[in-house]
Amino acid sequence: MFGMQDYDPLRGYLHTTGLHWSYGAVKGRPDATWQQSTAALPAPAMIQQLRAAGFKAIWVQLNGYEDGGTAIHAALDGLLGPPATVSNDGVLAVWRL
Repeated sequence: MFGMQDYDPLRGYLHTTGLHWSYGAVKGRPDATWQQSTAALPAPAMIQQLRAAGFKAIWVQLNGYEDGGTAIHAALDGLLGPPATVSNDGVLAVWRL
């Protein structure tokens, strides 16, 4: 979507061995359905759902949004504070939950 390439969400897997990721579920399976329904929630409900599922952070590829991630960045900043880290190119941002 927009500036995101097909396999960009796999980048996290390539750079760590100690973290677990939600990306990579098979379409039509329960994990994929959960991901889609959680991603469609308003930010406060999404954060609550992610915390309840045991997630510790949200990784966002900002160029995957039509507005360059401006709206989701502002929403997450308002709820969680500034990101814990942002990539040098400003494309990836991670917020702690």
